[in-house]
Amino acid sequence: MSAFRQAVTTLSAYRKTEDHLTRKTLSGAVVTVLGVLAAFTLFVYEASNYKGKRVVQEMVVDDARGETLKARLDVSTLAIPCSILTVNTLDQSGDFNFNLHANLVKHVLDPQGAPTGAVHQPLESEKAAFALGIEAPMFLTENDQTRIKGEIARGEGCRVVGDIVLQKLSGKFHISSNALMLQMLVEAYEGLTHMNTSHVIHQVALGDPYPGSVNPLDRYRRITSSPGSFKYFLNVVPTEYFPSSGKTIHTFQYSVTEYFTSFHDDQAVKLPGIHFKYDMSAIAVKLREQKVGFLHFLTRMCATIGGAFALTSMANSWVDRITSGFR
Repeated sequence: MSAFRQAVTTLSAYRKTEDHLTRKTLSGAVVTVLGVLAAFTLFVYEASNYKGKRVVQEMVVDDARGETLKARLDVSTLAIPCSILTVNTLDQSGDFNFNLHANLVKHVLDPQGAPTGAVHQPLESEKAAFALGIEAPMFLTENDQTRIKGEIARGEGCRVVGDIVLQKLSGKFHISSNALMLQMLVEAYEGLTHMNTSHVIHQVALGDPYPGSVNPLDRYRRITSSPGSFKYFLNVVPTEYFPSSGKTIHTFQYSVTEYFTSFHDDQAVKLPGIHFKYDMSAIAVKLREQKVGFLHFLTRMCATIGGAFALTSMANSWVDRITSGFR
């Protein structure tokens, strides 16, 4: 038995040094403490990564057809009342929708841009047009004109909140003044150059939200004293988010650039507005949540902690060489 034990003992890679041949030093204690702190910090970091999830991105050609895109709007015009604002859409197929009102709510704002608590009610002429299935009235009643002029004189604004459905094609949607009211607006504003398109974009989101999603236009303010139209060009990328558990989220993300057209620069612009022009990317993005496997986590832990103590051992040797020269 003793011979077998002796044979097995020869395989040991960790030979012990006699206690009387070792020496404890202050520098060694300092390096040891620093090594333990480093190993513990790395352990906490790796443990947090193991508990969390990482997202792997993949880019593919977008081959989906016939889909729709839901846009969430929450925009305030600070100096244009609700009665003269319309939400319109136009896409590459030629599908044009004027004066959308389903799923949209207009909140009345005071001259300081604060909500009054009132919700905009359609004009008399709009109610009659909606009853006939017409998108917008062809004329305004005298009561409507009086009401609109009063809202303009009081300096009311409007916050438009709601969803619109778009075809998955390049196109545009915009919030602008009603072109059918052009002559009356010229009279009420004493010229269109007195109209102000200052606005706050509380939210413009395309599709459903997903973990880590960002909307570049959220909480964006543009205050101007020059008449004109704001144009936002959106590059829209179809996105699929695959969570580690649960239902896949089909959505969109976008980047944006901005351009302002002044009435003085482009005389063809008749009415002020806030325009969002979007182009669909031919490339789609797939985002997949992945959890770190336990064996992978264990391997990283061994490598991390072992590496920390290997470095502290090297540091201790360097410190001993340096300090021995001063003794």
